[in-house]
Amino acid sequence: MKKLLLLLSVLFAFLLTACPSPQTGTAANPDTESEESQGDDTGGETGGENVTLEEADYTFIRGFDASQVDWYEEGYSLKWKDTDGNQKDFFEILKANGVNTVRLRIWNDPAQFSKSINYGDNTLERTIKTAKRVKDAALDLMLDFHYSDTWTDPGRQIVPAAWKNLSSEDEVASALSAYTTQVLEAIKSQAKIIPRYVQVGNEINPGLLCHTSNSSEDNNDISEFAFAGKSYEEGNSSFVPSAMVKYLKAGADAVRAFNPDIKIVLHLAGDPWYDDSWFFDPVKNGKVPFDIIGYSFYPWESSGTTISDLKKKIAFQKERYGVDVIVAESSSHWKDEGDLTYQKRTYASMTDPATGLLYEDLESALSDDEYYLKGSVENQKKVLLHVMNEVYASGGAGVFAWGGDLYGNYRWGMFDSNGKALQSLTAFSQELSEPVEYFTGTLFDAEVLGEGTSVFLIEAENFSSVSDTASVTVSFVWVSETEDKGEGGPSCGAGENWPALEWEGNTGSASFTGEDLALLKEHGLSLWLPSGVTYKVTVTVED
Repeated sequence: MKKLLLLLSVLFAFLLTACPSPQTGTAANPDTESEESQGDDTGGETGGENVTLEEADYTFIRGFDASQVDWYEEGYSLKWKDTDGNQKDFFEILKANGVNTVRLRIWNDPAQFSKSINYGDNTLERTIKTAKRVKDAALDLMLDFHYSDTWTDPGRQIVPAAWKNLSSEDEVASALSAYTTQVLEAIKSQAKIIPRYVQVGNEINPGLLCHTSNSSEDNNDISEFAFAGKSYEEGNSSFVPSAMVKYLKAGADAVRAFNPDIKIVLHLAGDPWYDDSWFFDPVKNGKVPFDIIGYSFYPWESSGTTISDLKKKIAFQKERYGVDVIVAESSSHWKDEGDLTYQKRTYASMTDPATGLLYEDLESALSDDEYYLKGSVENQKKVLLHVMNEVYASGGAGVFAWGGDLYGNYRWGMFDSNGKALQSLTAFSQELSEPVEYFTGTLFDAEVLGEGTSVFLIEAENFSSVSDTASVTVSFVWVSETEDKGEGGPSCGAGENWPALEWEGNTGSASFTGEDLALLKEHGLSLWLPSGVTYKVTVTVED
């Protein structure tokens, strides 16, 4: 009986999809579909058979999340204007300002929750309608599956209401796979576009499909889903997140089967720790296909993640997993508000990796003996530019602005109360600094006769091409001595820091990383050798 009921529910869901109905929140607009089918040269009744994914004409993603644009236009009769005040289509404004990719989130059935919760109302119908405009503006699309009827993030991953009564992990995985294919087919057929990038889940740090909702009025009122796809379990080092891996694989495999050229993105919220192997090792071992790791980077969040932390994440994941890394969400404020907490956090996070201090071109102020980043359009633009530049210089593949489509009093938006684009939007059209090629190898290798005084061996400027994540090792090997040699052994340091040498046989060495390396960049490498003693000194850089 249970199998029969399941079969009937799947059949009923298919009929709902095949027969569009605005009330379902999951079907394409019949009028849009009819209009598109007129003069359709793609062949077939469903359309989209000849829609292809051409090679990208850019090397760095300059992305913008525009998920709520249609909702604003429908509910507020909003008309968008460019930076000069001329009324234009929203996506034409993005294109003119350098954006090359638009991110659209999608919820399974947002009608399951109160409208006050699901602002944006990101149904399949609305997503298709917006994706068509993305295509018409000659922009690329990143589709962000939340696999939920509402927002998902590290605090909640609520299973769609239509799946919460399924009876096994396999049935959940099957439903997720079928839904992924259904959505992609509908967008291809009706919007005539294939997403270049697809997120399988949104900020899935806790896993995927972990929770069940207890209230349509409060999406924080949740309990654990019967077949929770958790990514970890506190205090259990042997925990294997099998359900999560199964769900991710079901979604990723469906994307691959639909079009193998789509880049699959796995998206985590940001934190200060660079090593996310706790998450991606089980995913990789479970043979989940993915091409890009995405992170959220919000300088104003309480996680305290800095630009330097982000760069370390990018370098580590690229090296360990051989995939691209992007910032899937980022934003900054353009005005001051009463509570400056967020802006104080931004000040602490927007630190130049080269100096450890706030970027010199950002304007700050002091309040209650704490510095904060002033809210201004110019600061908003420069923060976005710094994020893009540092990601680009670190080998990252792109950055998406989130919340930029929110207008009016929203301090992180990029449009004013009249729908006019702020000048900060022009950040996307700015040329980025070329990535720095950091030095690795032997910086110094020669015999040095001790003078019995401290001398500079390598000036600070010689460390300028060394990455902040590198390790500098200074090694000493005794060569010879004279009769009137001085007492003591060799030492090296930078500024006030002179670390103890570790000896193995006749070779002593000291390593400089992190803050110690920063001292080398500021002061250079100093050396002390007892007079009359010759050591072979080698300085190597590894990254």
